[in-house]
Amino acid sequence: MVSRYTLEGIIGLAQDVKIKDHRFGQKRAIEVVIRIFKLTANQARNFIIREVSKLEHHNFARSTHYGGMTFDIYGKRINNIPFYIKFSIIDDSIGQFIYVISFHPTEDVLTTQSETLEAYKGEGL
Repeated sequence: MVSRYTLEGIIGLAQDVKIKDHRFGQKRAIEVVIRIFKLTANQARNFIIREVSKLEHHNFARSTHYGGMTFDIYGKRINNIPFYIKFSIIDDSIGQFIYVISFHPTEDVLTTQSETLEAYKGEGL
């Protein structure tokens, strides 16, 4: 299984594009990170992009299509919490940016290239 977007491309965008130009799901990303890690909205955005830029090939689970777009789904542990991460790259009139639609603890089992992450049963969802 191969991801739709290269990690090199994601890391490049994460480093080159201003944080304000990336897009995030409010309820399924920003608000969850604020609750779990006790961050402000701006800190949550920075945290998410930083973690996305640290993804590795073995974190990849699958690609999916939704609303005419392709999203890559990754899973990784952050502070011992299994996270579900879904994003796309958008190319529009202002340029390319990362759209992180989901960044939250796993709700179901998620199998990546290297491990199976359990459904998270703790606080924060």
